[in-house]
Amino acid sequence: MASLQAGVLQFCGVNKSILICGRITVIMGRAVHLVTLVAFLLVVALVWMAGCIDQPVKNATPAPGPAILVDYSRTGGIGGFDDHLVIFENGAAVYSGQHGRGAFIVNQNTLNTIRDSFYSTGFLRMNASYPAPSPGADYFTYTITYHNHTVKAEDTGVPLVLQPVIDSLNDIISVKENISIHS
Repeated sequence: MASLQAGVLQFCGVNKSILICGRITVIMGRAVHLVTLVAFLLVVALVWMAGCIDQPVKNATPAPGPAILVDYSRTGGIGGFDDHLVIFENGAAVYSGQHGRGAFIVNQNTLNTIRDSFYSTGFLRMNASYPAPSPGADYFTYTITYHNHTVKAEDTGVPLVLQPVIDSLNDIISVKENISIHS
């Protein structure tokens, strides 16, 4: 079927076998240099073996991010607000709402004020819900989560002790002098 004459391999119709003679190989009717064939087979073997290696990946779990200090949302009002603010323990904060979205840093003095206001209100002992005593179309609804305790309050139903917390969070949303924006 194949014969070698003066260093030239002639192929005679066998197309499903591999014939290796000297430096030229015939694979399914095509002449291929032996070096190319060996390189190809080596790559195939390495790829096949790579799937067989079963070593655990070190540090597969990413390091946890900073803990959330407060998660605050303000919805409703005559303007149909839908603001959301998250402040992390390290002072990093993210905002999305009426005035766009962005990330910024809350300075240490403001962080201390926020922590103090939550402590002084007894926030962790507050009820989960403070609805408005009577319905209103343009009331704001405030949802505040601090140390995994969530309080939801509506305008005219907000306890007086909680109002300073809401005011300080609204000030941050208003992008007062306490923060610098890095959008």
